[in-house]
Amino acid sequence: MTGKRIADAGGARGWKDRAHGSAGGGMDGRRTYTRSEIDRVRLVIGSQLEAYRELTRAVRAADVGDVQPSLAEFEHLLFNTLALALDRPFVHRVRTGTGAGPSPLDELEVICDSLLRDGVLRPGLPGYSPGSSITGLPEGEHIRLSAEQFERLAEAVFAELEERFAEEGPAGPPSS
Repeated sequence: MTGKRIADAGGARGWKDRAHGSAGGGMDGRRTYTRSEIDRVRLVIGSQLEAYRELTRAVRAADVGDVQPSLAEFEHLLFNTLALALDRPFVHRVRTGTGAGPSPLDELEVICDSLLRDGVLRPGLPGYSPGSSITGLPEGEHIRLSAEQFERLAEAVFAELEERFAEEGPAGPPSS
């Protein structure tokens, strides 16, 4: 049933409430993700990382003049965008206190929120410091993720998702 048909089907609650099964007018949030959901996102992110590596190897091997500044700019644009792509499938997760400072998912959330605003890393994540963060990004600066920063962040995010949000059971091959 489409969102419009759900909205037409009944009453004061919006189509989003019925589509997501929430009785209270808002989305409750997800407490778990299947291993195949996590693995599918890991596969997509991994394939994009590999495509970037292949591109950079090919560009460096070609004798086409000084393309390093363009490649460096592309790197930051790509990995800022991939941060958003990494966060999106898990954006409806339940936020809970972790206790010992910011987690990888917290860091990713602040990065994505900042990218969607003006691209400047917003201060305010309790316990955040560039020296102890995964990416090392300074607050108040424009976000320019490198491949290495993004890869470290993605690995930590997937580890946290597996630990805190994965449903019990063995990991399986990602569904397509």
